[in-house]
Amino acid sequence: MSRDISEANSDNSIESYLDKLFRLIPTEVTAAFLAINTLLGTDNNSVNIYLSLLSAFVLACLSPLLLQRFAGVRSKIQLVSSPITFLIWAGNIAIYRFNPAWSPDKVLPTILILWTVLLLFATTWSDGRD
Repeated sequence: MSRDISEANSDNSIESYLDKLFRLIPTEVTAAFLAINTLLGTDNNSVNIYLSLLSAFVLACLSPLLLQRFAGVRSKIQLVSSPITFLIWAGNIAIYRFNPAWSPDKVLPTILILWTVLLLFATTWSDGRD
């Protein structure tokens, strides 16, 4: 049985979870990283790798500040998990820039999936739900 998002009301846990999910990483941060990543192109020289890493870390640091100031997020779990989630997401986006021996094409996506599931539990625990 599927459920349309529009059917969820303010008392529904689906809406609460989606609201938290949408406020996990600010849209401005993901858009900025995608723009920088596109600007750097496909040339994977060391300068582009360092620029990609630097921009990811700067944007990760900005994400909780943006969530707090512009989205009104007060949940400590969301504010702490936002930069971690962004870095995992950014690693998946820019994975082609790196060539580590530990097969990132499987490791980083697996980490992203597991992290997303763990955050679901973390947000429900922070709300006092069992």
